[in-house]
Amino acid sequence: MLFKKKTDVDWLTQGNEVGDGNKYEEAIKCYDKAIENNPNYADAWLTKGNTLVILEKYADAIKCYDKVNVIDPNYSDAWFNKGIVFAKLGKYEDAIKCYESVIAIDPNYSDVWLTNGNVLAKLGKYEEAIKCYDKAIENNPGNPSAWFNKSNSLVDLGKYEEAIKCYDKAIGIDPNNASTWFNNGNILSKLGRYEDAINCYDKVIGITPNFAPAWFNKGNALAKLGKFDVACINKGTAFDKLGKHEDAIKYYDKANKIHQEIS
Repeated sequence: MLFKKKTDVDWLTQGNEVGDGNKYEEAIKCYDKAIENNPNYADAWLTKGNTLVILEKYADAIKCYDKVNVIDPNYSDAWFNKGIVFAKLGKYEDAIKCYESVIAIDPNYSDVWLTNGNVLAKLGKYEEAIKCYDKAIENNPGNPSAWFNKSNSLVDLGKYEEAIKCYDKAIGIDPNNASTWFNNGNILSKLGRYEDAINCYDKVIGITPNFAPAWFNKGNALAKLGKFDVACINKGTAFDKLGKHEDAIKYYDKANKIHQEIS
């Protein structure tokens, strides 16, 4: 019986199947076999790089992506994935160069504008980041992350009213994102809109009841409204959620004292 010699495609397929079972080292051996059969097999280099990222072997992954870009300079996935790795390593300028290469090849590439915006924001380039988020929104208006991250950059620029509008957009798309409600509540509180802020914190608590900062910030907002007893209860709950029970008791005692004084 004759056995057919495995082709580069066969090895790539086997590697993918093995990788799907989380056997990443075995998968890499298969990709190496594919590359041995065909050193210019860009898909094998790319997939090997992706697997090395899972194993957190970032330097080796970058070498694989570099090889892809030599074989095919217009292989946008390799540029994008290399940018992701550079960002993980804190090499933001290198990441931006990779994302710009993706944009030059395919300006409609999924998530490149959002990801580039995130890196620019990390560098404090908020105006440039917002332009990227606007492009991401233009390509996909239903992406809550683009609206959320744009809001955060607007906050960093002190443009609070614009930020609130973007948080509202993100909430309209994904009403169960606690981070959006929390950030929105913080900006509303900063603007003195305490009732609206409290509504946001209540939403956060409804989604993630153990998130102590929401309880604490709600307590601060209540205090600003002169509701000191309820404020203390909320702050006590915050400390309870953090496991700081003695501090919690102090706030509960304070709440009881205030309540007795006003009764």
